[in-house]
Amino acid sequence: RRDYAYTMESTMKVQAMVRRMLARRAFERVRESRENAAVMIQQIYRGFVAFEDYVVNLASTIYCQAVIRRFLAKKEFARRRQWRSINEKATRIQSCWRSYKAHTDFA
Repeated sequence: RRDYAYTMESTMKVQAMVRRMLARRAFERVRESRENAAVMIQQIYRGFVAFEDYVVNLASTIYCQAVIRRFLAKKEFARRRQWRSINEKATRIQSCWRSYKAHTDFA
């Protein structure tokens, strides 16, 4: 009878230890999954913030490029207009000279 009681008590202690170990493992799994979920949320948030910064920087870069290109295009247009004016004046001078030369050679 004493051996039976001792065996039952030992069995219950072993079962309690096993249950405690299983419960601890389950708790650790839950805690790890929560930590993993928190890390995942942080990763997603950081990625979202980084993407937003990228989009803002890209838009700013495109705007700056457009402003610079517009400035350069206006400058080139003014240069070509001035060059055209110079060419027209040179052509006028040449025309007058040829006309004068033709009149003086004819006379």
